[in-house]
Amino acid sequence: MSRALELIRLQKIVSLFGLGCLVLIFAFSLVYRLEHPSLTLFVHNAPQQSQDPMGEIIALMQKLQKEPDNVEVLSELGNRFMFMRAWEKAMSFWTRLLKIEPENKMALNQLGVCYFELEEYSKARDTFLKLIKIDDKNYRAYYNLAMLYKYYLGDKDKARAYLQKIVNAHPDDEDVFKAAQKELAAHESN
Repeated sequence: MSRALELIRLQKIVSLFGLGCLVLIFAFSLVYRLEHPSLTLFVHNAPQQSQDPMGEIIALMQKLQKEPDNVEVLSELGNRFMFMRAWEKAMSFWTRLLKIEPENKMALNQLGVCYFELEEYSKARDTFLKLIKIDDKNYRAYYNLAMLYKYYLGDKDKARAYLQKIVNAHPDDEDVFKAAQKELAAHESN
């Protein structure tokens, strides 16, 4: 009988330990979300959902074989692979596109997002910096830089400067403007 009681006691201990671990995971997740409320990078043109996405990718790849410098096809493939979260594959198309059009703003932004997703933060930063040299009114790039500096590169002053630049300019892109305002307010309260 004491063996059965010992097993029940052990089961209770293991159950309480498991429950405690779940509570800790939830608590740490909640704290992280509160400290990092909007870790979002802005991406251009997500592809439309279709009935046969792989068939469409195959068709695009075949078209690309016939027209290797087709910027539209390279862009579509880059976006499709980003949508599938196949970051390295997407990067290969954005890189090819940039060899053809080195100042293609969308390709630079998407390449920067790919680097970010692959946790290559300094390469993402360099890509977004290149983008704002080409287009100093690309507020999505400024926002993406602010998020990199604030959360990944440890330079909150640079993050604040980029966010302030967006808020001061009040761009037509309301999503970026509101996100920058929110981040700047959070920055000021810390």
